[in-house]
Amino acid sequence: MSGSKRILLVALLGWCGAVSSQAGEIDFADLPLAPNSYWNGSDESGGFSTGGVFFKNEYVYYPEWGMESWTGWSYSNITSTTSGFSNQFAAITGGGIAGAGSKYAVGYVDSPNGAFIDLGIHHALSLKVTNTAYAYHSMKDGDAFAKKFGASDWFKLTIRGFESAGATGSTTGQIEFLLANGTNIVDQWVSIDLSSISAGARSLAFELTSSDTGSFGMNTPAYFAMGSLTVAPEPGTVVLVIVSGVTMALLRRKKS
Repeated sequence: MSGSKRILLVALLGWCGAVSSQAGEIDFADLPLAPNSYWNGSDESGGFSTGGVFFKNEYVYYPEWGMESWTGWSYSNITSTTSGFSNQFAAITGGGIAGAGSKYAVGYVDSPNGAFIDLGIHHALSLKVTNTAYAYHSMKDGDAFAKKFGASDWFKLTIRGFESAGATGSTTGQIEFLLANGTNIVDQWVSIDLSSISAGARSLAFELTSSDTGSFGMNTPAYFAMGSLTVAPEPGTVVLVIVSGVTMALLRRKKS
C-alpha cells in the first residue's frame, strides 16, 4: 500500500470512529446538580444541552407574588416518590435509569407540542419514560383536581417528529404511548422505539392527553419523566464529515 493510501485509510478510520463515538444513550449524568435537587430553568438560560441534544425550557418569575412557573424541560435527581404538586420534579422510580438518586429529565407539557427537543446532527432511536410521582399518585388515588382512574381511563403521551428545529416544519410522523391504561399506571422505566418517526426529524415534540378533562382542560397533572434518549449521528452528517476529512488529507498531502 502506498504512503498516500495508508494516510487516507488511517484518516478515514479515525473520522469514522470520531463520528460513531457521538452515538449512544443520553442519560443526563453529565448535568451539574447537587444531590436530591432539581434544575427548573431559574437561571433563565432557556434550556440545557447534553450529548449534543437541546432540551427547551421556559421559566418566568413573578416578583410581585414571589412565585415562579416553568414549562418544557427540567432535570432532577429527587428520590422522594410522595404525592402532590410540591413533589412535581420527582419520577415515580425515585431515580433515573442508573438507580435511586441518579438523574433524569422531567417534562411539563402545558400545550400541544409544549415540550420539545432539538436533535442537532442526530436522529433519535429510542427513549425511556415513566410517570412522575405527582401524576402517578393523582391517577392512582385522585386529588383535589383530578379523579382516581377507573378501568376506562387513560393518560397518553404523543411524540411527534418535525423536519425543523423548535418543533417546526412538516411532521415526520407520530407515536402514541399510554402512561396509564385504566388502573394499569406505569411506574417503571419503559423503552419506546422512535425509529418510525426519526428519519429526517430535526426535533421531537411531546403532548400529554387524558380521559380526565374538564371545562378548563386536562385534570391529570401534565408531567412525565424521561430516563434516557438514545441517538445516533444522521447518515448524511457522517458522509459529509468523511468526505471533508478525506479532501483535507489530500490537500495536505499535495502541499507536503
